[in-house]
Amino acid sequence: MRIIIFDDDKGFTDEFEQVLNGYLKEKGINNCRFEIVHDEGTVYRLRIDKDDILFLDISTPENENFGIEAAKYLRDRCGEFYVIFITSHGDKIRDALSGLVRPAEFLTKPLENIERERLFMVLDEIFVRAEKRNISFNVGNTVYSIPSDDILYIRRENRKTALYTQNQCLMLRETFTSVFEKLGEGFVVIDKGTAVN
Repeated sequence: MRIIIFDDDKGFTDEFEQVLNGYLKEKGINNCRFEIVHDEGTVYRLRIDKDDILFLDISTPENENFGIEAAKYLRDRCGEFYVIFITSHGDKIRDALSGLVRPAEFLTKPLENIERERLFMVLDEIFVRAEKRNISFNVGNTVYSIPSDDILYIRRENRKTALYTQNQCLMLRETFTSVFEKLGEGFVVIDKGTAVN
């Protein structure tokens, strides 16, 4: 997972990175990498994965709608990821909503008190959601942590449950029901011994 911060103000990004590092350290989250971007052109060249978090300043001196336009472009090119807009202009929030970019949150500079609390709340929600997407299964002495999106279907086979992913098939010594309960809402039982994603 990456945390990408775009703002043309280097002083803000340095301070913001320290705030985020403090949050991650307090929560014991070690699997995040930071990427700081100050150049508009670099934003358009980003390759963003679905678990990445993009903090995006809405306006720059050259373009007051830069963040909104960049978010739309990146969503079309890279798919779903988390966008959190940062702005010092409250009226830009309405513009972003009308653009249907579907941000996770809007934060208003400076990020103090209530805004910092909102930042931490949205990060808590994102990290909890990411943790729930991975499901752990034991096969012998090996523990597999599999993203639920990678699971295609499960099927009861004799006394085991076969779990089929995009790349492998795991034979689990768990009942069909116990495996199905771990999978969550996206799975549907299509007959007595098969469920699909």
